[in-house]
Amino acid sequence: CSKGTDEGPAVVTITVDGIPEVTSLVDILSAQLDVKPDGKNRAARSKLRALASLPRESLRILTKSLPCPASKPIYVELESDQNLTAALKGLTIVEFPILEVVTQQDLDAFPRRIEML
Repeated sequence: CSKGTDEGPAVVTITVDGIPEVTSLVDILSAQLDVKPDGKNRAARSKLRALASLPRESLRILTKSLPCPASKPIYVELESDQNLTAALKGLTIVEFPILEVVTQQDLDAFPRRIEML
């Protein structure tokens, strides 16, 4: 998800295959947003231009809480310092995880699950 407009956040889709489960979410994000000398992520950086220039601490990583109606998705905010396995532990994932990267400013456009303690 890239920087939004008054009508809500804009959506950009990037598909990344073969990420080891021990990779931290911040490393997955950095692999797409940071400049790489070999230019292997040039296409992703181009699509994510609005996010690449923002401080990493202003970005949030979300995933849909399943099951939920497609018309009213609910999201879970993930801890960026956790690895993929730990971040997704206890969540229902169908086929592969889908991570939504949003700015702190756009966070209110993504209703989040409230957990009982």
